[in-house]
Amino acid sequence: SDYIKEINQFNKRNPQEKVYLHFDNTGYFLGDTIWFKAYNVLAEHHRFSPLSKVLHVELLTPQGEVIANRKLMIENGQCHGEFPLKRIYRSGFYEVRAYTRGMLNFGDDCVFSRVFPVYDEPEKDGDYSEKAMDSGFGVKNKRKIKEIKSISLFFRKAAMQSSD
Repeated sequence: SDYIKEINQFNKRNPQEKVYLHFDNTGYFLGDTIWFKAYNVLAEHHRFSPLSKVLHVELLTPQGEVIANRKLMIENGQCHGEFPLKRIYRSGFYEVRAYTRGMLNFGDDCVFSRVFPVYDEPEKDGDYSEKAMDSGFGVKNKRKIKEIKSISLFFRKAAMQSSD
């Protein structure tokens, strides 16, 4: 039909990129480093994109403030980087966002986003059994376990829906 031809022509004239970041962990402690590898593909065929040369990656606090950003050179559709989680930061749920300038033309929904729990630094070196988190109001360990489970369940459901 004409409608499908028009969509195909639009896609050829305005190719859309998708970015995916692969991380070394699913949660972190203050003092750790978030390591990632990024893949930039054309949305239509999932082949590496030759279009963009720079990937913008941002680290946001639980309050939504950008505290670190990287401009990484994309080569053959790939690049990698890291964000050290400085001990001066507060624990909580941090977001990593990634996008190319071209992706911004398609709206915020196209920006890659992932949220991680970042826990307080362990009291004893190497003892990662205690996962304490600042509530963001200066009161530590006051958040209920049930609340954290429901938040992680929400993100798990959102991740499953976005992978469909």
